[in-house]
Amino acid sequence: MKLHKWMVAVGSVLAIAVATPGFAQMKEFTGASVYGSTGYNTWSTEFSGTKDTTNTYSLDTATSAGLPLFVGVDYTWALNDVNSLGLSFERNFVKSASGSSNIYIGSTYVGGSSTVVDNSYQISVLPGFLIDKNSLVYGKIGYYSAGLTNSSIYSSNSFTQTGYSLGAGVKTLFNIPSSGNNFYVFGESNYRIANSVGQTFSSGSTSDLKLGGMNVLVGLGMHF
Repeated sequence: MKLHKWMVAVGSVLAIAVATPGFAQMKEFTGASVYGSTGYNTWSTEFSGTKDTTNTYSLDTATSAGLPLFVGVDYTWALNDVNSLGLSFERNFVKSASGSSNIYIGSTYVGGSSTVVDNSYQISVLPGFLIDKNSLVYGKIGYYSAGLTNSSIYSSNSFTQTGYSLGAGVKTLFNIPSSGNNFYVFGESNYRIANSVGQTFSSGSTSDLKLGGMNVLVGLGMHF
């Protein structure tokens, strides 16, 4: 009878171990890694402000889309058997395509402009949850910075904008013989929260400038 109870107890523990990802699997996701990703990346810019003491101006929202190349590094800590916390830094090395917009003074159309976004980077915190022995889902809470250049018939101006982003993704380990299971693929999406920042054009006009956007990415990474 005692043997039977012992076997039932051992069986129950084994069943839980099989059903629940363990710390040994979580360790495969911890430590430092490098990664690269690409996909679909957009930036949206919106200008509105004062041309002089009697006139206001606005620009249509300009969307600058493109194929990005993000390269990043991160470090992940295991909090327990199934939860992790990571910190990442990444940069996009590809300039966005030009986004076009119309300029209005009051309700009168006065010309066109183009906006290009470049030199963007992001620092993020990544809470994660192990869903099976090879897959981790994670959230992404980030702070981004990007440079943009707006060119029109009047002038060309460059600004640096900052803001915040929210995202989520999943990464999955895959095995290469003798690699030690150090590689992973991932997919994620991020939404950038437009942050209004006051700027001044070279002409003297002032503007409330908003920069936001989103992306959908797939990538490849390697743990050390």
